Amino acid sequence: MNKITLYILIIIAAGVVFSSCEELDDPLDGLQETDLFVQFGANTPDTVSASEGGSLIITIQAPISFNENLIASVTFSGTAVFGTDFTITANNVISGNTGESVAPIQSVDANGATILVPFLPTRGEDLITDQVNFTVNFLTDEATDGQKILEITLNGATGTVTADLTLAGGRGPIRNNTYIRISDVD
Repeated sequence: MNKITLYILIIIAAGVVFSSCEELDDPLDGLQETDLFVQFGANTPDTVSASEGGSLIITIQAPISFNENLIASVTFSGTAVFGTDFTITANNVISGNTGESVAPIQSVDANGATILVPFLPTRGEDLITDQVNFTVNFLTDEATDGQKILEITLNGATGTVTADLTLAGGRGPIRNNTYIRISDVD
């Protein structure tokens, strides 16, 4: 009798526990899926004021590693003229694929640039793996021509090994654009 009573009590307790559980909504239900992306680093402001003769360091990063180098694409727009009001430079980086020192700026002109984001093998504790810095240099043009505007937009990236690896620029509408007001010092 004791065993039967114990079994009945267990069944009743299990019934109470299961009936008291409420169905929870999926916290991701209704949220738009995010594509794979590269982004400007947190050190890159959305809007910045600069002066001729100054510079700004911009970081492009892949929040997750794809185990290969990426080629990021940025475009320039605004009233600032490439080669007259600004240029971009970058120090060589080590490619995780080859272990060689490589120049990250692959191409650059008045419309934009392609920049290598090297694959960097992690040590497990790293939060951001694949990233590269480039510097926007604001040139002193020896002309009193007023404030200039430079907008740099991160369009996305592609893999250098995997042909169909394409990444969006920014996390949706964030971390993909910086707006720079360049003051004239002449």
